[in-house]
Amino acid sequence: MSDLGNWLAPNEGKWTKEEEIYLLAHVPIYGLAHVARRLKKPLYVVTRKYKGLTSNVGA
Repeated sequence: MSDLGNWLAPNEGKWTKEEEIYLLAHVPIYGLAHVARRLKKPLYVVTRKYKGLTSNVGA
């Protein structure tokens, strides 16, 4: 079953610092869908990561 999860969302939990910086810099300009295509990640994964990076919880 984990193979199916890996096939559906490869590298879902692995984000490099460069990807995070790209995400934060380009989403306001191009939007989530465009950035998801560029990063070759599913839209729901990119959306979740962006919300996690931009939320003020614990700040």
